[in-house]
Amino acid sequence: MVDKSALGAAGEPFEIVVENGKVFEFARAVRAAITSAPPPTFLTTQFFWEERVPGANPWARVAMSQERGMHAEQEYIFHGPPPAVGTRLIAQSRIAEIYEKQGVRGGTLTFAVMVTEFRDPGGRLVAEARMTGVEKERQSRVTREARRDPRLSGDWGLVPPPPRVIGPITRTDIVRYQGASGDLNPVHHDEPFARAAGYPAPLAVGMFQAGALFAWASDWLGADNVRRVRCRWREPVFPGDTLTLTGTVAREYQEAGETRVDLELTCTRQDGGVAVQGWATFAIGEPQ
Repeated sequence: MVDKSALGAAGEPFEIVVENGKVFEFARAVRAAITSAPPPTFLTTQFFWEERVPGANPWARVAMSQERGMHAEQEYIFHGPPPAVGTRLIAQSRIAEIYEKQGVRGGTLTFAVMVTEFRDPGGRLVAEARMTGVEKERQSRVTREARRDPRLSGDWGLVPPPPRVIGPITRTDIVRYQGASGDLNPVHHDEPFARAAGYPAPLAVGMFQAGALFAWASDWLGADNVRRVRCRWREPVFPGDTLTLTGTVAREYQEAGETRVDLELTCTRQDGGVAVQGWATFAIGEPQ
């Protein structure tokens, strides 16, 4: 059960090195092109780096159940180009919100939000992460309904690349991502644990399919140009699923001396069910 006294808890600062080998490992895990820039969701490797510093991760204070808890939403905001390979960052996390909502199927949902700030050695804020977790009041058997992704609007002259199809997803894919990110929740690789939690099999890490979705976008518009990504998970992904990654341009505008575009992205399973809904902002050039 979520410990509400964790609200306001802050972890110890810890260092993240945007190291070439780790970038390669992570890029391979999310099917990103191997370039000199990290994939948009690379900073999720904070779970890997913070293990080196006792007390760095205040999320443990939340005490969210691994069986009844899940990752609900993730957002990364970059204040300029994302950190390049070779950059050293000082990160610190805090529990920013804990609140409850009534679930649509009955039962109380408890949400917790952890905010992580990433600063350069001079103290400049480089990026922020906002992770939202949710714990169900009781376990429920997972079912999936095929839901077609909504039609996305917007056409600003940019032509998206062809959809990327990955899969069938294997357990090796899931474990490779867990090793790259540092997220070792057993519900993603331990069969008895996953079944006890109400799943038919170990399920994919949500950030695996989200990372692949944003990697598709950054391979198109350039990983150096990402300014913001946000995603929500709609349906789980299991071994054997095949995923299709697509997106469209929703808006083009000027901001912070740049021409920027907002994208609407979807990751769908083979039956048309939406696994991940995503939004991203990229810089595409200087203002005219």
